[in-house]
Amino acid sequence: MFPMPRTCGTFSRTQRRTLSSRVDVSATIRGRSQLTASVFDGSADLHNISQGFFDPVKAATAADPYGGNVPYSIDGMSVADRVSFYYLSKCNLSEPGSTERVISSDIRAKGCNGDA
Repeated sequence: MFPMPRTCGTFSRTQRRTLSSRVDVSATIRGRSQLTASVFDGSADLHNISQGFFDPVKAATAADPYGGNVPYSIDGMSVADRVSFYYLSKCNLSEPGSTERVISSDIRAKGCNGDA
């Protein structure tokens, strides 16, 4: 479940553009905060419709035959607890249009907040 929120954050930070082809500053700031956060926000949960658990009460009241699916949620979970302990997770981010970088050699131990 880890790649989805990071993918959304990367998209927000680097790819969203207004009709005039200029970088959407608010999307850039939101994307950077998602990529450097120590806990997940609810943005990934909005798009998770797959895995979860079955709720028979919800299924009985829903008109949809798949209405009993309750997707897992990662909102509020620690990023460090969700990345693999078998592999190093690093970050090296630049602010679009800037030379400033956020670098971390170990997201599990230090987070992605600029502590190299």
